[in-house]
Order: sequence, then C-alpha cells, then structure tokens
Amino acid sequence: MGIKENAEAHFKSKLSGELFSIDVPEWDGKIYYKQAITGKQQTQIFKLYSQDKQIESVYMSLIMRALDEDGKAIWRPMELNEMMRNYDPEVVSRIVEEISDAEPTVDEVKKP
Repeated sequence: MGIKENAEAHFKSKLSGELFSIDVPEWDGKIYYKQAITGKQQTQIFKLYSQDKQIESVYMSLIMRALDEDGKAIWRPMELNEMMRNYDPEVVSRIVEEISDAEPTVDEVKKP
C-alpha cells in the first residue's frame, strides 16, 4: 500500500476502533466515545468556536463525540439548543474535557 492508503487505513481504524467510556454519575450512566471524529465533525465544532460561540462549541463537541454502548450517536446536531436549555453546562464541560484528556498526545503515540 502507498502512503495515501496507509493514511486512510490508519484513520479508519481510529474511527472504527475501541470504544472508551466515561462515567457520568449525575446522569446515572456512561458516555462512550472513540479516539477520533471526522474532519467534517470537527469543522462544525470549530465553526461555532470561531463565531464566539464557545459554549455552543462545547455542547457540539459532546454531540459529536458521545456514543451509546453500541457505538451509535446519542444526540444529533439539531438537538443543540434543547441541550443548552436542559443540560447542566458544568457536567457537559467535564465530559468534554475528560474525552479530550483521554486522547493520546503526540508523544504518547510515538512511544513503542
């Protein structure tokens, strides 16, 4: 395989790989997530952030990252406003931070 195919295979393995989880005692459950999201999903998050909608971008991060135990999305982007009205922003922020903290750093990935 060439470099392009290797790059694609690498990313596909991250998108389809192991499910990780975070306990959310406030919601009496777990949020599952994968190591990566697509560039299109990241664009939706960054677009909000660049429009000075930092809180919305945090909620959108949860929408884009949160999966159920079967690996299916829990929320859809159209639920953003409802979530912002009805979900504790401190809990949402903590979940998003934990997911971000759980992602490996460049140095960790380089280790054998």
